[in-house]
Amino acid sequence: MFDFMEFTNGKYKCLVFSKKYYEEKDIKTLAIAEWECAKVELSEIYDGYVRYYPKTPVDMQHDFGKDGVWTFCDKGRGAIAVWVVDLEDPDEIVARYEKICEE
Repeated sequence: MFDFMEFTNGKYKCLVFSKKYYEEKDIKTLAIAEWECAKVELSEIYDGYVRYYPKTPVDMQHDFGKDGVWTFCDKGRGAIAVWVVDLEDPDEIVARYEKICEE
């Protein structure tokens, strides 16, 4: 069962809520209450799909081990429809990585 979860790849974070249990109008309230995301706007909530892989894909094992992982995916077998809220401003993420690349 997937309810909600914070997703990260070590550089980027977002909140992911199952559409089965949450309505879009409730996401802002939950994000503010649970993660103190005071700047969440409804326009910043978007659709996605996640899936649990019981055996972590090889290209992800370095970060997550071999014992399974939730990850974003395309709509299809095993995919769960979700709402996604970014915890970091995408422009700030790009600026941070550009700075790292310059160093």
